[in-house]
Amino acid sequence: MQSFSSLAALIDAQKPKSLLVDLWGVIHDGEALYPGVVDGLGYLKQKKVSVIFLSNAPRRASVAEANLKRLGIARDLYTGIITSGEATFDYLSASSPWGKNYIYIGPEKDRTLLDGLPYTEVTQAKEASFAICTGFDHDDSTLAEKMPALTAAYIAKLPLVCSNPDMEIVRLSGKRPLCAGVMALWYEEQGGNAYYFGKPYKNIYDLAIKTYNLEPQTTLAIGDNLDTDIKGANNYGVRSVLVTGGVLNQELQSGKKLEDICQANGNIPSFTIASFR
Repeated sequence: MQSFSSLAALIDAQKPKSLLVDLWGVIHDGEALYPGVVDGLGYLKQKKVSVIFLSNAPRRASVAEANLKRLGIARDLYTGIITSGEATFDYLSASSPWGKNYIYIGPEKDRTLLDGLPYTEVTQAKEASFAICTGFDHDDSTLAEKMPALTAAYIAKLPLVCSNPDMEIVRLSGKRPLCAGVMALWYEEQGGNAYYFGKPYKNIYDLAIKTYNLEPQTTLAIGDNLDTDIKGANNYGVRSVLVTGGVLNQELQSGKKLEDICQANGNIPSFTIASFR
C-alpha cells in the first residue's frame, strides 16, 4: 500500500490510461463538490487520462450526469458515467428472471429507475414478482422507515433487487445517511434472497469495461470505501486507490491508523491519496 501526496504524483508515477472514479466521498457529498476536484479533473484531461465515474448511485447515468452539471462539473471533463442504477437497468433490460411486476422501496426521486422498460410497478407485494430497493427518503432515516414494505416483500417471498450496495455515505457536514445496502442486509438476515447491482459486484465493472473498451491492466479504480470501491476493484483485478478523506475520515481523525483499519477490513488498496486534488 503506497501513499502518494497528490493526484498528480499518483498519475505521474503509475501512468494509467483510464480511471474508474467513485463520486460520493471522492468528487462530492451529494450536495457540494469536494475542494480541488475540478482542478483535478482538468489535470487529468490535460494528461489525456480517461475518467469514467463509477458510482453506486441507484439512478440512471443520465440523472447522475445532470447532477454533476448542477454541482459545476462540465461534461468535457470526463469520459462517461456508469452507475449501479445503470447496471440494474442494463440487466433488467436484457433479462426478466423474476417476472414483470414489482414493488418499489425507496425515495420518490429514484422511482423512475425502470422507466422505459416493460415492467409494471404495483402497490401490493402479493401482486409483485420481485421488489427493488434504492434507498431512504431522508438523511436522518432509519431502517424502520422501510420496514412495512420490506416485511411485506419478505412475507411474499419476493426476490429483492438492491441497486445500491452501500451501507452509508458521508456528507461534508459529517452526517452519515443510510443506503439501500442496509435494507438488503436485513432482508438476507431474515432468510430472503437479495440481488445486488453495483460495487463491489462484478456486474458494474463488466458494464464499464464493455461500454468504454477499457484495459483493466492500465486502469486505476479510485474510491473512499473499502467494502465497495477497494474490494470490488481488487476482486476484478484492477489496481485500487483509496481516498482517505471520505468515509474513513472520521475514524482516521479519531487516531486510528490506516494500516490497522485496512487489515481489519481485509481489503487492502494498492495506493492511497488524501483527496482527489
